[in-house]
Amino acid sequence: MLVKTLKYLPLLALFALAQPAFAAANQTVTAEGQAMVKNGDEPAARDRALEDAQRKAVEQAVGTMISAETVMENYQIISDRILSKSTGYIRNFTIVTSSAKNGIFRVVIKAVVSTGALSSDVDAISALLKRKGMPRVFVAVAEGILGSTAFTTGQSGSAHLSAAEGALIKALHSRGFLIIDPEILSGKLELSQVYRKGDVPDGIARKIGSLSGAEVVIYGKAMVQGASLPMFKGQQVAFGNSSIRAVNVQTGEIIAMSNLRWPAKGAVPFTQIQNVAAKVLDGVGKSAADDLIKQIVKKWQKDTSGATRIVLTVTGVKFRSAKRLKAAMANLRGVGAINRRSLKRGKVIFDVSVKANPENFANSLDGLKIGRKKIEVTGVDGETVTATLAK
Repeated sequence: MLVKTLKYLPLLALFALAQPAFAAANQTVTAEGQAMVKNGDEPAARDRALEDAQRKAVEQAVGTMISAETVMENYQIISDRILSKSTGYIRNFTIVTSSAKNGIFRVVIKAVVSTGALSSDVDAISALLKRKGMPRVFVAVAEGILGSTAFTTGQSGSAHLSAAEGALIKALHSRGFLIIDPEILSGKLELSQVYRKGDVPDGIARKIGSLSGAEVVIYGKAMVQGASLPMFKGQQVAFGNSSIRAVNVQTGEIIAMSNLRWPAKGAVPFTQIQNVAAKVLDGVGKSAADDLIKQIVKKWQKDTSGATRIVLTVTGVKFRSAKRLKAAMANLRGVGAINRRSLKRGKVIFDVSVKANPENFANSLDGLKIGRKKIEVTGVDGETVTATLAK
């Protein structure tokens, strides 16, 4: 028995060592970030160094969640790597030191990093939104009712109760998301016409983003439907379903998608469908909000702790200068993959993977020399950067 127990001691030891790391909800780490000082602009360098330090703090904390040792028994592998798929986020931090020397700004921070569920941490979501530049969000969810006469004819109702949309907006707002008032579109786009169609097309969603100034548009439809109950004449069971997505209208990237069915309600007379519909749609909105927020937070958490996809448009370039620009950007700190999407009529569009926010990337890009010319950044809007190649 003793021999058998001793045989498993290496495996037990591994799990004993790994357990505290996996169980830890919060970890305090110290990390250093660095950034080059460009054109004597130390405040900008400090911001980039601080961002670098925060990212390294998360990487360091998550790294402790990984156990990479291989356990051997009788010279055979009985356990491969034990990896944690957890990600982390900074709950709070303090700056220990910050200074510039020899053209490099260094920032050392002490941070509390959590490895729990970010979607339930309002303070952490608020911090995440700030790091993303407080993206503006517009919500447009068309609602329809297959109720009353529609239940018997099979035709969609046109009633818009704003119940699912309202519940979705309320949930987003309570977690710190910056919601744009639909009144901002007054005179630019008749939203009521969109709602009456029973759905929000992709093209209209992009137009809403352009006209409202929103970086993210959450749009789709929510419906109340009914199923007949043969044993109860004149009554139906009401249930709701929705198809809603969140899109970065600047890059065209789908951030989150939610397709769900709200649990059926009890049998109700046809005449009461309108009253039940509002409650069902409210439940649909709340469930869709939870689903979408989890996905959005996960995506943005990955962006801020890893690489962000930035769409860069540069004018005044030709094929040769576009190649030189791509090569020069590859040497910038934090820049990863660079893919050229198009080059037409002197305008090139790149997808750039960057471990920095768009503002800091633009700061590094501005003034970059390409032959005898240099890049001049002309705009930063969300995750899009525009620039020109000038003398």
